[in-house]
Amino acid sequence: MVGGGCSVIGGRWSVVGDRWSVVGGGCSVIGDRWWVVAVLLLVAVSGRVAAQGSDRPVRYFQVAALPLEVANEQTLLIDTGATGAGKDTLFQLLSATDNPLAYYRKVTTEVCFEGNCRLLRVHLYWNVTGRYLGFELPPGEFLSKAEHEPFRPDEYHALNNILADSLSPLGNFSYDDLVPKAAMGGLLDGVTGPTSKDVLRHVVKGAVYTTYTMWHLVYGRTRDEVMRITEEALTPGLVCQLLASPDVSDRHWALSRIRDRVPVTPQLRQALLAVINGTSYSLAERALAAIPSDALGDDSLQQGLLAAFVEGDYSLKKLVIDKLMEAPVLNSQLIGGFRTQLDELNGEPLAGVFRLFGKFNVTDPDTLAKIRSLERSPNRYIANLAARYLREVASSAP
Repeated sequence: MVGGGCSVIGGRWSVVGDRWSVVGGGCSVIGDRWWVVAVLLLVAVSGRVAAQGSDRPVRYFQVAALPLEVANEQTLLIDTGATGAGKDTLFQLLSATDNPLAYYRKVTTEVCFEGNCRLLRVHLYWNVTGRYLGFELPPGEFLSKAEHEPFRPDEYHALNNILADSLSPLGNFSYDDLVPKAAMGGLLDGVTGPTSKDVLRHVVKGAVYTTYTMWHLVYGRTRDEVMRITEEALTPGLVCQLLASPDVSDRHWALSRIRDRVPVTPQLRQALLAVINGTSYSLAERALAAIPSDALGDDSLQQGLLAAFVEGDYSLKKLVIDKLMEAPVLNSQLIGGFRTQLDELNGEPLAGVFRLFGKFNVTDPDTLAKIRSLERSPNRYIANLAARYLREVASSAP
């Protein structure tokens, strides 16, 4: 896929009539008797799907967090943070079960420079996580650069990717930073003067102020409102869907919002364990942090964490031990599982198991017998850990 996104010229959102949906990493178009099938392959070749010579609106999108199988749409009045009329309508796209799928705003604003203004009409879309999803121009509208020169397809692609960069330096520039001071007094978008070199690589050439304005619309107050509304609608099922998002930032977003908001159901528990046993340490760390302490008494969750400990590397083993220290109780299966691991461990993982056993005063006969055997280990580190446990914990057992 060119630039990590896709474009469609034609159709409309949804799954019926002349409306359309975006699923996973591609676009599908339904309506007007034309279809785009296997879009991933087509976009990989062309970077866009277009109805040439059509008056249909221009759309450019990134990968969606959720399959956009839109069944309904509702309107919400939000505070956009704009001066003057700060209220605007946010459109929420919903699934058949009324779960939020995405959001968009119909924006009409002016892009101005030195008293010269140009009207910008654009529909901006956000994923439920607040991540930029895409933009759509109303029928007959197009973006233009200096002297009203229309954007080329590659410039639309560039803009789409710029808008997808939440960490863009555009967030640190003020409106006055966009062109050198010597160029002030030029025409719209700095036509008569050069764009500031610090800004140039972060904007579409010839459309400095348009790029800047759209980026700040994407990452302004509306994005905060999108995240707030989704947070209020979070369910275990929606979190599970987000944990399957092709974009890792969506998964991070969901994991950081589970605790104190979403109950850990069996379905969510399995999804969290899948993340913990995955290939990403940072996601595993967040998944473990997301599990509330009162959920750690669950037998199946403890067994899942034991499996993660056994299969995980040094760093993950430490995270699992630290999380289990929060449990209300250790069940006998978990204790037995760790007991069988004692012969295989050394260093910090072994010390971690001893700390865990000590926290919960594990003194059952089978565990004590295993630890006494370790006290005779030729490895002095292991022998000392075992001796200290027997001295400090086992000696106090009733």
